[in-house]
Amino acid sequence: MLDFREFKSEFVSACRSNIASFTECFGCGDIEIEERSVTKAQRGPLSGLIFRTSDTVAAPTYYVEDFYRMYRDGASISELSFDIAQNAFHYIHEDPPLSFEESAKSFEDAANLRIRLINSSRNAELLSTVPNRETGCGLSLIPEVRSGPYRAVVTKELMKSFGISEHDLMLIALANTAAFDVPVLADLTEMLCVGQDDCENLLLKGLSTEPLPAPDSLYVLTNDKFFWGASALLYPGMTSRLSALLGGDFYVLPSSVHEVLLLPLSMGDPDKLLETIHEGNRTVVNEEDFLSDDLIICENGDLKIFTPSGPYSTFDDFLW
Repeated sequence: MLDFREFKSEFVSACRSNIASFTECFGCGDIEIEERSVTKAQRGPLSGLIFRTSDTVAAPTYYVEDFYRMYRDGASISELSFDIAQNAFHYIHEDPPLSFEESAKSFEDAANLRIRLINSSRNAELLSTVPNRETGCGLSLIPEVRSGPYRAVVTKELMKSFGISEHDLMLIALANTAAFDVPVLADLTEMLCVGQDDCENLLLKGLSTEPLPAPDSLYVLTNDKFFWGASALLYPGMTSRLSALLGGDFYVLPSSVHEVLLLPLSMGDPDKLLETIHEGNRTVVNEEDFLSDDLIICENGDLKIFTPSGPYSTFDDFLW
């Protein structure tokens, strides 16, 4: 079996050969493959392959590490390189969407801006290149821009082209996320039984301040996309709403970047919950979905990091 460097060399060569065959067969202009190191949220630096023509508006990017994983699982270089070349060819020649830069130029309608919540220390290199807001507890918010089904993190360079300050950009992204990525609170047991799409969203039970009938369950907080949903915890007014529904203070277990788990304070042992978080992050959660090893406590609507020796580290009221 080839090591990563050997695989990359043969894989890129095979990709170039396949994409040249596609363009020759269909009489299209040449497609070049640019090799570039790309820093991705949650994953760090990756070996990117960018497929583009001279007039490409949106250039698809693939990561060699993903294909090396499939190669180690038994796929051949020939089939992997054929698949990536075919996918890129059809993407480029089937009316690709506007580039992220073009689709986000106008801030009269900036509904394509959103936020992601990520771990600060694991994304230190990325955070040096993108607008961000540290929450004060080892987690950071970063903005992304969407174009149809596609997403990209907003870089500082792209932010300058928008002609907007970092503070205003973050405000817009936060407001959009709260408005368009609808928060979902669900009973974990019900979600596991009926699935994400069919579970009841307990946040839609009117504006009642009465606690849930059985507030001793473990709950999932995410968004209606079930993707990058952990940021729902920081929506304006969310902690107060959750406190009312859960009958008071509660623990937050940072399950992944896509969701957090909630448990009433009276129902959990913080030391055991910390053990659960640590074990889950090492046995269940994918490395790229990791959010935090810390246990969060919501007391009187304020979020704090639990530390056995105290004092707690508090989330900053950074924007709202």
